[in-house]
Amino acid sequence: MTQPELELIMLVENRDVLLIGQGKDYATRKQALNAYVQALRTKQLRGAA
Repeated sequence: MTQPELELIMLVENRDVLLIGQGKDYATRKQALNAYVQALRTKQLRGAA
């Protein structure tokens, strides 16, 4: 894996732990994490332009 891919995984795992700590269930976490990844990718694309 590339460094950016590993960093993305680390960020998502950290966010998942945060959501677990907030008592969110699996479905809620999955939805929130998908939105988080999309936001990160959008931010990354804008930064590359």
